[in-house]
Amino acid sequence: MVRRHKGVPLAHEGGYLCHHGGTLRRNRGSYHPTVPAGPRFAFVQFEFTHAIGPHAGSYVVVNEAHADEHGAALRSDDLPTRETLVGVTMKPGTADVLAITVLSAAPVRKGLRRRARDERSSEVEGSEVPLLLATFVRATEPFDDEAAAARMLDAVAASEDRQDELVRESLEVLNRAVRAYRAGARDPYVTEVGRRDARRVRVGYGTSDDVTAGAWDRAIVLPPPAGASAQREERLAPTETTADVLSGRTTLLEAEDVLLRAYIDLDHDRLRAAAVQVRGAVELLRVELGAGDGAATAELDALAERGVAADSVDELESLVGDVADVIERRRAPMRFAT
Repeated sequence: MVRRHKGVPLAHEGGYLCHHGGTLRRNRGSYHPTVPAGPRFAFVQFEFTHAIGPHAGSYVVVNEAHADEHGAALRSDDLPTRETLVGVTMKPGTADVLAITVLSAAPVRKGLRRRARDERSSEVEGSEVPLLLATFVRATEPFDDEAAAARMLDAVAASEDRQDELVRESLEVLNRAVRAYRAGARDPYVTEVGRRDARRVRVGYGTSDDVTAGAWDRAIVLPPPAGASAQREERLAPTETTADVLSGRTTLLEAEDVLLRAYIDLDHDRLRAAAVQVRGAVELLRVELGAGDGAATAELDALAERGVAADSVDELESLVGDVADVIERRRAPMRFAT
């Protein structure tokens, strides 16, 4: 059986030629790829198994080098009528593109009547889930031919620094879209995504039609980001906290949720928002702990003063860590008292 992506064989099985993309034609009893002519565009693609907010479609992304005096993507007034009639507003290459594509799973059979039914445990098994592809296409940097695009991809494959740079830039665009959707939908449960949230991350190239549809001529799958090896206590901490909270041996503080939002802001270089979150967490912690603990009150006063003056990443990260330590120390006595 031949695995397919957008109808294109991806594996060397059953006499098919292994290739990267394009279409197939019959030639002397065997199949050979015929690659469409035209410029190629580089892309970074994130593959998710869950919705991230923005609906499927292609979104214009302004490129600073091709922006108007207001910082918006350039519009063209001299487009052919046949293009303006279908909604085209700019010439190719004047903006980048973020394409959101959903690959549907096998449909679930629905009965004629909407009612609950008995189900045996043996009937529960793994099944395919829809995949969401978020593809950032660098449409303002086309390659004249496939050879140039291939050299670019080979260079990316050989450089972890370049891989990290491309992923970081693409995530910035994707999370800008996520934030915009969250604001428009007034849905606070839509949150930014990170590299680790994606099931796969690809870098590749393809024609305009292919990459905006989630396909490609050639692509590489990036390895998962290397993380610092955690100590055994750090690995067990989330499980222990979950067990303690559910069993009633400890409780969570509302200040913890506020503080965690500061981490998100720091990750996205929103220093002002991070500073406000930290100060809010300190004030909320003061309310939750009460005024009976003189030592805690003095410590929180000192943290509040630091929060007013903190205006750099290093200062804010240090302050967030110290507030988190206060929370953990206040939780520990509850854990061991039961």
